Amino acid sequence: MAKPNPRKPPSGRTNLASCIVAIIFLIFIAIVVLIVFFTLFKPKDPKISVNAVQLPAFSISNGIVTFTFSQYVTVNNPNRAVFTHYDSSLQLLYAGSQVGFMFIPAGKFASGKTFSWLARHLANVEPASSICICTRSI
Repeated sequence: MAKPNPRKPPSGRTNLASCIVAIIFLIFIAIVVLIVFFTLFKPKDPKISVNAVQLPAFSISNGIVTFTFSQYVTVNNPNRAVFTHYDSSLQLLYAGSQVGFMFIPAGKFASGKTFSWLARHLANVEPASSICICTRSI
């Protein structure tokens, strides 16, 4: 009668080769996922534009200039993800002095959307030679 041939357990080399093949496969899958992610979801900068700057009201009386300053802003988020912005401010400077200020709170803009808003300041100042409109992130 013939003895059955007992199976030999796999050698250490076979286990090591299997692990190396699995690791190479996982690295390949990770690289493909990254390429697809950055191809489809490539982050782009939002488009922020000032559409109009107006002085709807302007008057000079007794050496004091009174005016209303309006700035219309549009933000377009071309990304497939939400765009988050931080606290900012809009300052209106006249002859080196701040005559207007607007706080812009942090917020989020949905993906693929365009948002518009109006910043309006009422200023009472003495006449001077220059007006500077400045924006600053806090």
